[in-house]
Amino acid sequence: MIIYLHGPDSYRRQQKLKEIVREYKKRHSSLTIERFYFDEGKEESVKFTNFVKGQSLFGGHRLAITSNVGVIKEKNVIELFKTLSEEKEVVILISEEKTLNKDFSFLAKDPVINQEFKDLTSTQIHLFIKQEAVKRKLSLSSSDIGMIAETYRNDNWGIVTELDKLALGGSVTQSLPQASLFQMLFKLQKRFPLNVRMSTLEKLLVDEDSAKIFNLLAYQKNVAARDVFANYDVLVKSGKLDYESVLLDLAIL
Repeated sequence: MIIYLHGPDSYRRQQKLKEIVREYKKRHSSLTIERFYFDEGKEESVKFTNFVKGQSLFGGHRLAITSNVGVIKEKNVIELFKTLSEEKEVVILISEEKTLNKDFSFLAKDPVINQEFKDLTSTQIHLFIKQEAVKRKLSLSSSDIGMIAETYRNDNWGIVTELDKLALGGSVTQSLPQASLFQMLFKLQKRFPLNVRMSTLEKLLVDEDSAKIFNLLAYQKNVAARDVFANYDVLVKSGKLDYESVLLDLAIL
């Protein structure tokens, strides 16, 4: 039997691999599992061949977890893979980020078990965050989920790391990486509704210094707009306004 997992979503692909290994261990000895890294040289192909053709002290069942199968050039090893797709007692687990070359086109056909892990759509990312939050007994607001989704996009490893931090008692605004700051600053632009601009500013001020936000906004503006920021800066430094008041003013106008 061959199980072929492939696609750019390495987190969900890795989770599926772990699930398969767990199920195998429930039925068979861990001593019948071996990993093969084909990028380490031709000797790995020899070890793999001996493993799948040899006999185990624990019966006929064996599980080979493979990596970088696409580098295999030996025709006899590729043919061996083809024959193993019909094998009942030997399980070959292949996990690859990219679709393998034409030599392995047979992996897309029966009886190979083929599962693709594409990048998630925006809707799927939100659902993924909700599901992973439930696993960690976290209760997240729609706003929190949106912030995490926007910050990490298709970085599911980043998402689950963020959720692990939250499970230890942090808050979304405390643990989001610096990259999300600039994404939030973008939402202060006039193209967004007033309620979005106001809620974004409120979240920014929880975790960031108002002067820092002001200066970052000024830096991102064109030359003409910077004159407006320069005038505000004079008012702040003369004590007539503070940066929070200025930011509020900029968000509303």
